[in-house]
Amino acid sequence: MAVAAGLFLIDNIRKLDDEHFILTAKAIVSEGLVKWLLNWGNKAKVLSPPALVEEVVNEIRQMMKVYENAGD
Repeated sequence: MAVAAGLFLIDNIRKLDDEHFILTAKAIVSEGLVKWLLNWGNKAKVLSPPALVEEVVNEIRQMMKVYENAGD
């Protein structure tokens, strides 16, 4: 099964339990994809590839820096 979803092509969705699933997709790692993933907030976790995980983590770190000195 492959379904186009704009930024990526969904290969598979596997249900883990009543509240969790794993979505496997083909995508080009891009700023747009990272921003889309961050829209999910703490409701999603990128598992792979490592380069995408690193980009998401780096973006979150940059976001945190904005608030570290929020009183300034």
